[in-house]
Amino acid sequence: MTTTYLLGAETILRDGDLDALMPFYGGLFDRLPREARHTGGIGRILVYQSRVDADSHRHRFAIEVDSLDDQPSDLTAWTLDDRTEWLWHDTLRDGRVVGEFRDDGAEWCLSGLTYLGLAGQPSAGDGVEIADYDPGWPERYAALAAELRACLPAGVLLGLEHYGSTAVPGLPAKPVIDVLVEVPDFDIAKRALIPRLAGEACEAWWYDDHLVFIGRAGLGGVRTHHLHVAPRGHRVWQGLAFRDRLRADVALANEYAQLKRGLAAAHGNDRERYTAAKGEFVRRWTVG
Repeated sequence: MTTTYLLGAETILRDGDLDALMPFYGGLFDRLPREARHTGGIGRILVYQSRVDADSHRHRFAIEVDSLDDQPSDLTAWTLDDRTEWLWHDTLRDGRVVGEFRDDGAEWCLSGLTYLGLAGQPSAGDGVEIADYDPGWPERYAALAAELRACLPAGVLLGLEHYGSTAVPGLPAKPVIDVLVEVPDFDIAKRALIPRLAGEACEAWWYDDHLVFIGRAGLGGVRTHHLHVAPRGHRVWQGLAFRDRLRADVALANEYAQLKRGLAAAHGNDRERYTAAKGEFVRRWTVG
């Protein structure tokens, strides 16, 4: 197995503490591509989490590097190879190793995988911009669903749903297709989906207690789609009830559209806070 050298930082964060998480992640996104001699012209970021207690996780955020020589001394290094106690591992389409492992008694779950160009963090299209409804959105979903059915095992891909605002006729939305992907469980999904889907144009993140793939128009390009992966019955599937309410109630859909436009104006450069701010409205009208 090829040795993977990782260079980054580690910290303990309380779950849901965006005020601590965003500076930690954001600072490393900015710093590592500039200061670490990363692999080739395109760097790969790997993020791991290990549970500390009921309310917090230990986070490791690192970039893959050519070697550990002459690197910033205040950063931490990790090495993954055939001596690693792997929980699972596989090879991505570009030949790089990916997986989850155990060390020092802790199990490290993969919570982020993304690629960076020389300029650093992918940022095109990461702001929040609300577009008028596009009647072509259902066709984009249908094409994406066909691609997923063609490349994913039937025993892992149990179902697909178009949800989110692009699934509601007439509703303004971020022009990003949201797809719910039903899987048997998260362990099976990670092992099967990450090697098949993740790459320079598709990031993988453990986000809000479920697996999310962010599709882009090439490395660092605008977002094209989100795949929300979870077993049926996980709370992310409650989004279908909200979708159906919006489809059935024009007045509610108009109220939601006004809310989203206002929040986009207030939090256009902070997608996380935009999503959190509209959460109360969504929960109020969600069944289950």
